[in-house]
Amino acid sequence: MMDLQTRLECPDWAWPGLNEAFPTQDELARQLDFLLRPPPLDLRVNTLKCKAGPDDALNAIRSAGFDASATPWSPLGIRLDKRVPLETLPGLLDGVVEP
Repeated sequence: MMDLQTRLECPDWAWPGLNEAFPTQDELARQLDFLLRPPPLDLRVNTLKCKAGPDDALNAIRSAGFDASATPWSPLGIRLDKRVPLETLPGLLDGVVEP
């Protein structure tokens, strides 16, 4: 069976400090597991090119079959939970949305 450090792909230099930072091995594993996951793709809506507003850009991306939502903190953001080829996003080549 693989040891926890190897399974979590944690480098030797970081392991001692992380063990001190997290109170239990379960919490350490939970935190490091997040680092192994691919991040979401956040886009910014260019309001100079999207006069109708961010909701219009979001609806265009959803209509093209992408699973997208508004970002939690920025009213001008769109989040895709999965990475996609950028050139396939509606509005990207026109400058309506930007990574």
